[in-house]
Amino acid sequence: MIVGDYSLAAPDNTVDFKVNDIKNDVIFRSIDGKKVSALNTSAIDDKVLVIIDDVLKPLFVQMIGKMGSGLSIFVYDNWKDGKLIIDPYKPGKFQVEVNNDIFKWQTPLISLLDEKSCSIDQMDFPANYIFCPIHGNKL
Repeated sequence: MIVGDYSLAAPDNTVDFKVNDIKNDVIFRSIDGKKVSALNTSAIDDKVLVIIDDVLKPLFVQMIGKMGSGLSIFVYDNWKDGKLIIDPYKPGKFQVEVNNDIFKWQTPLISLLDEKSCSIDQMDFPANYIFCPIHGNKL
């Protein structure tokens, strides 16, 4: 049985995971909609590889077991012609396509920004709010 990116086999009432190679099925599209290719391992900085191989992958194995050992992490270069392809602090959007599934994100990534406060009651709101939803004043 194939479930998402995994093949499941259950002989003798045990579950085993076989990882399917999805590298060619993952498409990253930048703000302008152009395809950005994942970096080959040889093009990834050694410090990043240490984080992936010595921290993230063991963490996922510990959290979700054998399925975590099959987790694929793709690294993309976020620079083109000296400019950021995606600036997490500026308005824009990007998406990742995996097989027929499309996952979309909008920037700025509000988790990286400071909250805004209403000048009337000092209530805090996410950074992407322009107006206070209660009073209507500009934040």
